[in-house]
Amino acid sequence: MKNLFQRSSRRNIQATFSRYLSLILVSFLGAGMLAGLLAIAPDMKSTADEYFQEKNTADLKISSPLGFTDEDLTRVKENKNVATITASQTFDGVAQFGASSYTLRVQELVAADKMNQLTLKQGRLPEKANEAVIVIPPDGLKDLKIGVEGTFDTADTKSYVADSTFKIVGVVTSPLYPTISKELPVRGKERWILFYLPRRQVSSRLRLIPFMCNLKIRIS
Repeated sequence: MKNLFQRSSRRNIQATFSRYLSLILVSFLGAGMLAGLLAIAPDMKSTADEYFQEKNTADLKISSPLGFTDEDLTRVKENKNVATITASQTFDGVAQFGASSYTLRVQELVAADKMNQLTLKQGRLPEKANEAVIVIPPDGLKDLKIGVEGTFDTADTKSYVADSTFKIVGVVTSPLYPTISKELPVRGKERWILFYLPRRQVSSRLRLIPFMCNLKIRIS
């Protein structure tokens, strides 16, 4: 009976040898892909960790549409696990660049902020209040190039900045946005383009009304 089973098995394999060989090759291919993924995963994690450490990326970001009081900042700083804390502001707005209109997410660029360091790809960082840098959008820069001027074209956005007109002087990447996907803006349905404006460009009025304030924290 055993010999009969073996002969029957050999006969079936010989009759369908190409299918049998395909199954073996597919099994080897799957095993090879799994081994490759398992081997490269630690390297990918190590590379990402080195990048975030190099850019001193914040471990935590706390956001509030109502902002934070000095008492809030003091209480966070007093936490024994907090090594560094930096407060910045963010707002969404619409700006006109020539004949094109874009939804922007504008973040305050703090000169002394050593966290979430930007990587300059083209041009330079802002030196004047009415200068800005743009984070490379997922679909490319299009007509948003160095030297192009933009103007905030809504009344509420104009109240957020000291000067409603600004010029793009540099192109950067940010460790806060390592992927191509971004959430939708507070206003509008189009995905936003990220800009950084100097702190002195952001109007002091913004600190007196509800706004998005971010606490960037490094854990000791």
